[in-house]
Amino acid sequence: MDITTCKTAFRNPDYAGDGEADPVKVMLFEIMELGNTDILDTLLESDLIKNSDIIERMKSASEYIEENGGPGYYDEDDYTDDDRAIKELIKSIPDEIARTTGKTINFVLWLASKSDVETQYDGTGDNILEYPTSDIILSNLGNDGALFGYETRPKPVGE
Repeated sequence: MDITTCKTAFRNPDYAGDGEADPVKVMLFEIMELGNTDILDTLLESDLIKNSDIIERMKSASEYIEENGGPGYYDEDDYTDDDRAIKELIKSIPDEIARTTGKTINFVLWLASKSDVETQYDGTGDNILEYPTSDIILSNLGNDGALFGYETRPKPVGE
């Protein structure tokens, strides 16, 4: 099931944490620490940054991370000039999305289908929360979930 087409999706805050939803911090961690280039690749294929002057830099950054891995979120003292340039590029992504779409992304959440939260993210009963999805999709990892962007902090359905 492609959750990006659903009105709601799920997460286990006990597994994923319920605190960090800042788009820049989440993207920096995903790309710089985990080497997750899907965020860059998804944005390059979307209309969220169309006609942007950062497109070529994003392509280069994705290729660099694919080749070299993420330099680490916490290891800034060891960053190369390329690593620092990628970090600055990532910081500029929300502003580019706002410029292109008129939507300011202030919060992000990783969400998945309920069955994927149960099987992959230790979800059971009360620790599975349902959230509205968004038309701002920053990453889509299929069964591993999708990263949605929001202008306002999303609340669980029913709260």
